[in-house]
Amino acid sequence: MVRASFGNGGTGKFSMYWRGAWLVISHMSLGPSGEPRRSALVACLSKVPVAVYGAIGGAL
Repeated sequence: MVRASFGNGGTGKFSMYWRGAWLVISHMSLGPSGEPRRSALVACLSKVPVAVYGAIGGAL
């Protein structure tokens, strides 16, 4: 299980992808976002990541 941040949970979605041995988790949404909030994500990973990075984005 990993934790990820999100800005606007009502209109967004999470994406997870590998960059070599790093796991990147992003959340993109529409509309304004307030303070980032956290959510638990359950994923079956093919390997243990060396590092986990997060990104939040959306419409202005």
